[in-house]
Amino acid sequence: MAPQVQDWQIQTVADGVVRIRLAGIWNTSCIRRDPVAVSRQGQIIRVHATANEGPTQLCFQAGRPWDIPVHVAGLQPGDYEIHASHSRPGVPEIVTPFGQHTFTYTPPPAGTAAQSVPFSSITWMLLALAMLAPVAWTRRLVGR
Repeated sequence: MAPQVQDWQIQTVADGVVRIRLAGIWNTSCIRRDPVAVSRQGQIIRVHATANEGPTQLCFQAGRPWDIPVHVAGLQPGDYEIHASHSRPGVPEIVTPFGQHTFTYTPPPAGTAAQSVPFSSITWMLLALAMLAPVAWTRRLVGR
């Protein structure tokens, strides 16, 4: 199973600033959330994560819910593309894209609160499962 972004949340935080949250299922138990590299060139925003696999890291090949929140500043009104990608440590030259999304940035009217596009219910369910799965797995290993 290739990692894919299943949900995109875009929220205007301030004039020219948006918070973007990517969420989905990762194909391994090893994904580093921080640091995530964010860059912008014109109307294209790139979000790049690095898996934290290594010789001392035990990674399971199973789907794992994840989310990556980032902030992007300096936006002008218009259409933008978000390109999400990842790589493995020691092999930075192999970049694997795993999601693309477009959105239109419109600055908030003066004196109004920021608006948000909410997560879908499946995202909340996956995030809850991600929090409970380690507890269940630990109890199974310990025999309780």
